[in-house]
Amino acid sequence: GFLAMVANMLATYASGPGRSPLALQGIAQLSMVPFTALCRRVYMRRPLPWAQLACALLVVVGLFVSCIPTIFKFSHEQHEGSYEEHLLWTLVFVVGLLPYSGLSVII
Repeated sequence: GFLAMVANMLATYASGPGRSPLALQGIAQLSMVPFTALCRRVYMRRPLPWAQLACALLVVVGLFVSCIPTIFKFSHEQHEGSYEEHLLWTLVFVVGLLPYSGLSVII
């Protein structure tokens, strides 16, 4: 219950249209794949198989590549706030997915 509450709180505050771009929110949801692999590694204390590690790293590379156009060509006329604010709130949105990943490993 606590992990779900923290994840919902972070996602709710960070997902406002004036805080993080809607295009990045959909892409950021994919960060649950490497987060789940990391939580599995920490919780179960077993190393990840090479195939799962390679897939998680491939997802991370894909996240960075797909976020580049949205981050660097984000129009400030559509939303109030600075570039740094939008980047910070997007990172808060991504960190808010970490408790969901931990919850999926525990359950």
